[in-house]
Amino acid sequence: TDVKFLYMVLEYIVGGEFFTHLRKAGRFDHQASKFFATQIILVFEYMHTSDFIYRDLKPENIFVTSDGVIKLGDVGLAKVCDVSNQTINSYCGTPLCMAPEIHDEEPYKLSADLFSAGAVGFRIFYGRLPFTSVAKLLRGAYVIPANTYPPWVEPLIRGMLSPDPEDRPSCMDILKMPELAPVVVEISQGKQFGHFSNVKAKADAQQRAMRDHIEE
Repeated sequence: TDVKFLYMVLEYIVGGEFFTHLRKAGRFDHQASKFFATQIILVFEYMHTSDFIYRDLKPENIFVTSDGVIKLGDVGLAKVCDVSNQTINSYCGTPLCMAPEIHDEEPYKLSADLFSAGAVGFRIFYGRLPFTSVAKLLRGAYVIPANTYPPWVEPLIRGMLSPDPEDRPSCMDILKMPELAPVVVEISQGKQFGHFSNVKAKADAQQRAMRDHIEE
């Protein structure tokens, strides 16, 4: 034991930042986008039903395993939040992904996370963040590219980016959508995503090299 230091042992996420893969891909195809966006909502559904609000969703805070499973990191701004009636007043987050009520320093609830999920979902589906400045975010000024994805994607993103928190869908509303419900089932059954097969191969090579080094 060491009485002077506190050591934290964290899981090694071999795929690294989701942002890196987004930047390389520009944007993912339809199936991959559904797969990753659904996972984000599943994470929020778990956190919100456990009375936590995350408050800092952005691509840089999402990590991905070699099987394409996403995990949220950097939980320093997460907070216990009573789902039923508690509001929060602290100003925090990443400006271009923050809900407008946080920018306006108004009390906010769990639905602020859904706005951030809408901003990140926009990045996943359309290849860029919806807003280029806080002023445009506060005005709700963004343009969805035409003829890029099936028609169900646009109303979902617009709903999540609604300036009125009461108009945003809940996590369960999203997960029950007929377009996403089958993806939820696949994820619950442990489906892996082949997009990261190259990452998995690299991870396997690293593990073999580590074992060889230890055996030496």
